[in-house]
Amino acid sequence: MAKFLDITHLKQHRLSFRKNDTGQSGKCDVEFTGNSADIVIGVIYKISDDDRLILDQYERLGFTYDSKQVEVTTESKETLYAFTFTALNIDGLMIHYH
Repeated sequence: MAKFLDITHLKQHRLSFRKNDTGQSGKCDVEFTGNSADIVIGVIYKISDDDRLILDQYERLGFTYDSKQVEVTTESKETLYAFTFTALNIDGLMIHYH
């Protein structure tokens, strides 16, 4: 079972609705920008290795998404390493949120 750890900030990234999706459900991911003004605010959970495998299968790791390690800063200023999914099939039309 996933356990909530903290609210986090992912620097030099932005939330992008750029995932090509025939179902039109508005899929998105976080996109690296390298711009220090860009920050994505999210949450971090601790999950088991078994839950990670289930999540990888559900998200179709390697087919629709890839996984990358990121460094996040918690609200309490702790630096943690986490993973996030990045879209593999990216649409030409992108909507970004800063």
